[in-house]
Amino acid sequence: MNKITKRLTKKDVLTVPNAMTLVRLLLIPVIVYLYAGSREYGAAALLVVLSGATDVLDGFIARHFNQVSDLGKFLDPVADKLTQGAVLICLCFRYPRIRPVLFVFAVREIVLLTLGALTLHYTDTVNSAKWFGKAGTAVLEGSLFILLLFPGIPAAVADGLALLCLAAVLISFALYVRFYMKALHGVLHKLLEGKWAGRIAIGLTVLLWAAVILVFFLNRDAFTVDNIVSGSPENTVLAALMMIALFAVKSISIVLYSGILYITSGILFPLPTAILVNILGTAVMLTIPFFLGRLMGRRALDHIHEKYPKSAFMSEFQGGSDFMFSFIVHIINLLPTDLVSIYMGAAGLKYGPYLLGGTLGLLVTAVLFPITGMSITRPTSPEFIISVALEIAVTLVSVAVCRVVQRRKERRDR
Repeated sequence: MNKITKRLTKKDVLTVPNAMTLVRLLLIPVIVYLYAGSREYGAAALLVVLSGATDVLDGFIARHFNQVSDLGKFLDPVADKLTQGAVLICLCFRYPRIRPVLFVFAVREIVLLTLGALTLHYTDTVNSAKWFGKAGTAVLEGSLFILLLFPGIPAAVADGLALLCLAAVLISFALYVRFYMKALHGVLHKLLEGKWAGRIAIGLTVLLWAAVILVFFLNRDAFTVDNIVSGSPENTVLAALMMIALFAVKSISIVLYSGILYITSGILFPLPTAILVNILGTAVMLTIPFFLGRLMGRRALDHIHEKYPKSAFMSEFQGGSDFMFSFIVHIINLLPTDLVSIYMGAAGLKYGPYLLGGTLGLLVTAVLFPITGMSITRPTSPEFIISVALEIAVTLVSVAVCRVVQRRKERRDR
């Protein structure tokens, strides 16, 4: 608390930029009333423009008149996010494609707020908005302004703007996470070793799954198998994005089985699309825990070796090419993918060769499982029988390789 209150001096609070930020906060209920209550769309859009203009102006005043304050650094993005969130909530009732944007936006703000608080606690610094955040905000607010001002806009244009908003939110989200991870590098282990770390991780996983399920429920009409297979482009894209989001959620939950997601893709999509979605999902699933392991460092390796004795086998394949190491370990499926990715990130593998090797190592599963899913209602069909037989063969080969490696290690130890 002292780290916050020591910044709340009279000189830092009573500034012109902070007063303009307060005005932006007060405009939020007015914008919501004009759009949702009195349906004065033009007036609501005008106030959004006014809010954006004050955002630019208060930054200019703060920099050129020496009125930059830590309180302003905190309140300015809060006012932006609350305004954007209020507008998204208003628009999602008229434009269903805005709902995934609202979901990702809410998750982003919760995660970034947590990372910002951790940065303040461990590094005693308050970070202002970055250029990529401002660029994402410009794209998001520009698109929202068009949707506010033109309620009768064609559905195809509205869907395109919704996808543009989603891309802006996701890209800025990824870049901000990268920024905070660098800022917290060297102190993250203090959080991970805390007694609440495990409970927080479980709570976040449950929250993310609940949020994903809510999005599926809100868009349940768009996620029928008939609609997706019939080739409706917007439905296919939306369903693919949700599947990739599920792969991201799976990447932070070791107990979940990725095979279920691979099979689900085969049920939802035609085979070429299912394979593409699975490959993209695999890349996401390999990336998130890899960089988590990179941040945790040696502690992650020690913890995995201590808790999972089978991880000792991985060292038998390490020492040569990062690509081959990642490929072999992933194809034999020795441990859950999440643990392997954390291990390889902590071991210092290069990301490019690791990602390529891991993706190719999981390619057999990414291809065979959707074939199984597509033919699961026809268990006597050649597709189902061949895919299951190949999956069993891969498993047996993996077990045999592990056994050979184990015997070689035992002979060397003797």
